Amino acid sequence: MRILDSSLPKQPATGDDVAKMVAAGRATGLPGIEKSLWFNRQTLKVRGKWLVCARQAGIYVMLCPLPEKEALIESAPDVYFDTDHHTGRPAVLAYVAKITIEELTQRITRAWRIQAPKDMRANAPKPKSAAKAKAAKSKSVKKAKPEPKGSRKSK
Repeated sequence: MRILDSSLPKQPATGDDVAKMVAAGRATGLPGIEKSLWFNRQTLKVRGKWLVCARQAGIYVMLCPLPEKEALIESAPDVYFDTDHHTGRPAVLAYVAKITIEELTQRITRAWRIQAPKDMRANAPKPKSAAKAKAAKSKSVKKAKPEPKGSRKSK
């Protein structure tokens, strides 16, 4: 969905918007993520390259390859959108109130893998696939202790 820039709120991002963005950046566990200003807006960067920006009250703009941008907007139009200014650019906008911290963390991680220098990416933790994460989680569940010999469960 494309929205006109002129229809968006003019207020700057709130402290809560920035706090959620910073928390998601920390949750990635990736090195070199820093908070700074970019076009007078609070932004997370890696070695001076932007990842996500608290654009204005209630809105983030995130680095995102064009094919992914289109897929995100199509699959979750209540969360992601585009503006006339960002059309054709590798950036997607999201409503702060609609994007979960987990999804924001995932988007920041994706942007980091695009923007981080090669030497930094080489030393970064590898992302877990959903299948591997599920398998690791199931292995960490404690197994029930076996019944002692000679004891019987009542039926």
